[in-house]
Amino acid sequence: YYLTWATTGCQELFGPEQVLWMSALLQDMGNLRAVMRFALEQNAQEVALRLGGALGPLWMFLGTSNQHVYLVESTQFLWQALEGSAGRMADLGGPRARAFVLYGGLVAWLGEAEQGERACRKGLELFRQLGDLQGVIHAHWMLFLALFAQCDLREAYQVAQEAVVLARQHAEVCTWWGAKWTLGYSLFTLSMVAPYDGHYAEGRSAAEEAVRLCSRAGDRFFSNWAALYLGEITALEAKDEEARSVLEQSLTAFKALEMKEQQSEALRFLGLLALRASELDRAETLVTESVRLAKETDDTQATVWSLLYAARMAIARQRLPEARAMVEEGLRLAISRSDHLT
Repeated sequence: YYLTWATTGCQELFGPEQVLWMSALLQDMGNLRAVMRFALEQNAQEVALRLGGALGPLWMFLGTSNQHVYLVESTQFLWQALEGSAGRMADLGGPRARAFVLYGGLVAWLGEAEQGERACRKGLELFRQLGDLQGVIHAHWMLFLALFAQCDLREAYQVAQEAVVLARQHAEVCTWWGAKWTLGYSLFTLSMVAPYDGHYAEGRSAAEEAVRLCSRAGDRFFSNWAALYLGEITALEAKDEEARSVLEQSLTAFKALEMKEQQSEALRFLGLLALRASELDRAETLVTESVRLAKETDDTQATVWSLLYAARMAIARQRLPEARAMVEEGLRLAISRSDHLT
């Protein structure tokens, strides 16, 4: 019962009923945990793998937007499920492949990017052997996260591009979350990395299309997240007024959805725009709140970025020892996470 219910809920997580389904899943998380523990204790390998695969998107979304503990919990469960089913490649190939790529993406977000990449590549190879194109697209998304965390930006960019091409060419196989959302999320990943590799126009185009497609699929979460990247790219292009409008709209949406990490990110860029406009008091207020939210969610990468932006504000005020302390704190956190980008 819970396996069927969780699978249905996580398929609807990025659809029109997403807020209702997330609320229902969270309210029943205690029972879901009990089922997970029972499946592992009873060596019910297929149930454990399928439940992990079903709940993976929920764990990832919550862990990267609000409650970091879900990342830790999910990686522990998925690893136990994978170890317990190691001898059943023939009949559990698909569920194991999905568990591998989810584990890889989640553990990469926790700072074990090389381990995450290995797991993602193993899952990707399994999906290819099975001829599962939808699984191959999914594996590309998780592999992208592992490569991005290692600052392998060129390969991350190529993997994101491949996911977009596959989602466009094979829309008919995208049944897990629908063809529109699958392409929309693939474009979302491309918009995330393209600016880092200097492809601003491509990043903007990908973000705009991701917003449209995710919105049409009824997804409020990633449509707003893609809009955030659109605002950031616009800010990097020095189109400050346009960027401010997009970022303020995104911030309002994130507050309503309780997406704290994304709130922190929007505040950072709004602080940067205020700094450019010589509004130092406003810039400092915005970035101070960004740091607070990032630390509240216990997101190391978000905290590092917020500290870097806070250091910019301190430099603008000529408070150099304070700026140095912020940069040193951010550097220690980035090293602890093996986060080469930050």
